[in-house]
Amino acid sequence: MKFTLGPRNPPRLAVRTLVATSVAIGLVLVAGFVVLSMDAQRRMTGTAFDTLDSAQRIFGELEQQRQEDVLLKLNALAENPGLTAAVASYRGTDGAAATTLLQRELDRLASQLAGDALVVTDKDDHALASAGPRRAAWLPDTTVHGELERPARRRLDEIVRRPS
Repeated sequence: MKFTLGPRNPPRLAVRTLVATSVAIGLVLVAGFVVLSMDAQRRMTGTAFDTLDSAQRIFGELEQQRQEDVLLKLNALAENPGLTAAVASYRGTDGAAATTLLQRELDRLASQLAGDALVVTDKDDHALASAGPRRAAWLPDTTVHGELERPARRRLDEIVRRPS
């Protein structure tokens, strides 16, 4: 049996039907994969958006809680009569007794407040006294800020980094 294709011998009906159905099935599969990949991409984008949105809400709540905690601590420090008296005593005199009183009051407050260091500075940013676990980073008469930023522009509750 001799099988040659050409203009005079068209393919049989079975071959033409097989090619047509294979092409149709292939097109349906390709369309299905395109639709599935678009749906998967949409779902992944939605999931990533939801995850980021919930993480942002959680971080916002944590930051708000931290700010409230800092505000409570600052209010406790501002309304503390012992610290107020020690600072007033230090301003009035520049003696060792005033420094000892200020240091003792800071040590007492640092044990009550959970912080790394509690530092009292003068208007020129020099540490007068410090207390807490990291008190060694702020020894008396050292400058709290290394940069030349004006003290009036800074916040009262700012975080200052010191090397360990």
